Amino acid sequence: MRKWTFILAVVSFLMGCAVYLLYRAPSLKVFSWLDLLHLKDPLLVFRPKSAAGLPHWFLYSFPDGCWVFSYMLFMGGIWMGRFRDGILFLLALPVIALVSEIMQGVGLLRGTFDWGDVAAYLLGLFLALCWLLYAHNKD
Repeated sequence: MRKWTFILAVVSFLMGCAVYLLYRAPSLKVFSWLDLLHLKDPLLVFRPKSAAGLPHWFLYSFPDGCWVFSYMLFMGGIWMGRFRDGILFLLALPVIALVSEIMQGVGLLRGTFDWGDVAAYLLGLFLALCWLLYAHNKD
């Protein structure tokens, strides 16, 4: 089950990246990094002309949920069977993500608070915990 946990983590990570790179604005910082690596222009060839018709949550919250889910599975795969030992590592990213979203909401951190992001983080966390418990009991 550990192998499938890592495969699911990679697939989830790549899904989040695909949405971000294919549909988000090319003015985001990641595109300047890709430009430094001479990867921006080849990527732009694959991008659709528009994201019209795609729901807001899919463009802005889904990648975040995928990344939290992926992180949790990756850490859970490392600590499989010893979750108590790795609980700080397992929960670090989801806690940071949720706290940063709350800090945006109260104006302590630059950015825009979004309930969709909070829901995506929590859903990614919940689904990852469900998978990890299932995988742990399957071994």
